[in-house]
Amino acid sequence: MSFIKDRAGQLEKNPPFGLLLRAERLLTFPAYLKRYHCMKKLILTLSAACMVTALHAEEKKLELTGNDQMQYSTKTLEVTAGDKVTLTLKHIGQIPKTAMGHNVVILKAGTPVPTFATKAMTAAATDYIPADEESKKLIVAHTKVVGGGESDTITFTAPAEAGDYPYLCTFPGHFALMQGVLKVKAKE
Repeated sequence: MSFIKDRAGQLEKNPPFGLLLRAERLLTFPAYLKRYHCMKKLILTLSAACMVTALHAEEKKLELTGNDQMQYSTKTLEVTAGDKVTLTLKHIGQIPKTAMGHNVVILKAGTPVPTFATKAMTAAATDYIPADEESKKLIVAHTKVVGGGESDTITFTAPAEAGDYPYLCTFPGHFALMQGVLKVKAKE
């Protein structure tokens, strides 16, 4: 309070300073502490909310196997929109990739699988992934071609829109048996 009294003489010399003096009288030390603690709680709450949002986009680990009988281990994979997805393709057969190679190509929802697969069969130089721009725009993610005993792991972000995203093996002649659906659920 002595600080306020020392400045009282300046009130007469500088009228705008009077506003500051009145504010100092209203803002006592306990009131300052109360405001400080409220602000601290607000900052901590907002920080926690940001961390929860970042944690909500979880990492989803998926494994898919392919065998020498041209079959995937499952026809359905599920993720939530926006998830970070780690997908591992394991070829559990024994035949080398030149004769029985497998990959996984996830396409955008609504993409006609037979049309894409027909185009992919001619793309041996690029691991049976079509190189034209139109086809590239239809791909969400893909692995490389693996042979018996090999595996490949990819990481991608699940599509933001919920829906059914077809996946297939683009090795020549495999898509008829080796296809499935990546079901993307909406965030809750």
